[in-house]
Amino acid sequence: MATRRNREKTLMIRFFVYIVLLYYLYVLFKTSIFNRFFSNNLMRGLVYVPFSSGMFSLESISTSVGIRKLLGPVLIFLPMGLILPLAHDKTKKFWVVLLISAIFSLGIEILQYITKTGITSIDDFVLNILGASLGFLAYHLLREVFIYG
Repeated sequence: MATRRNREKTLMIRFFVYIVLLYYLYVLFKTSIFNRFFSNNLMRGLVYVPFSSGMFSLESISTSVGIRKLLGPVLIFLPMGLILPLAHDKTKKFWVVLLISAIFSLGIEILQYITKTGITSIDDFVLNILGASLGFLAYHLLREVFIYG
């Protein structure tokens, strides 16, 4: 009887996690592609040399715009690193979370280029992966605190 309740509880938690994951993906694509798609200033650009855009200079980082450009991609992918390990047992491994995050990030960058809704940048790709990695680290730290702590 106790195992059936545990199984039902696990299924309910997983269902909730899937709903959160779907909502997160909706917000991710809405903010990265769809909001910009309906604006009047469509643009296309490609920055394929890592850290060459000037975004990482001290002058750029000291401004609020520079901080947003640096932290934005990290923060927008941080939930992916937190949610994926909760969604399925196969996504509890770091390399799986990294691969899924890389695929989504690359997909967003390609869509931005095709639809002229932003600058396709290797910097954003790297920072997105960093964000997912930090989210995965946060997942493990929170897991240690709440389950084993």
